[in-house]
Amino acid sequence: MGIRYYAYPVAPNDIDDAKRNPDRYLGADPLMDAWGGTEPRPRMLYLDKCWSCLQGEFGIGTANERPAAELVRGEVRFVDLGWFGFRRVLDAAEVAAIANDLELVLTEVDATWIDCPFDGATDYVRSYLTAARYFTQTLAERGEGLVYLIG
Repeated sequence: MGIRYYAYPVAPNDIDDAKRNPDRYLGADPLMDAWGGTEPRPRMLYLDKCWSCLQGEFGIGTANERPAAELVRGEVRFVDLGWFGFRRVLDAAEVAAIANDLELVLTEVDATWIDCPFDGATDYVRSYLTAARYFTQTLAERGEGLVYLIG
């Protein structure tokens, strides 16, 4: 099945509560939310397995780290029978900074050098970058934060 990425909006007044209990702000079944198994489909960002490619694209852990790295920062913790997912909450200012940077990323990214182990990586990564830009711009316009799960 694999480790996937899911993000949901968080209202400005709920950010502190979401930081204390992020699971409360995630969907009950994020994969079904992403694949359209629930109606109505919730507002969310699904990055599938592309989150790891985006970590590299955004320079996490390097001198060239971009502000958009905050959208995908984090690793799961592996245990004997699987893994524990990584959860994080970003406030409205962080989301706005990410949205601004994603606009730049999409104009700067060289579609021929995306480093990702998946077949068709260039189109794969670009489609998720576009979705991430739209999602974060929409949240930024509404003054919302977000909660995400890598798991």
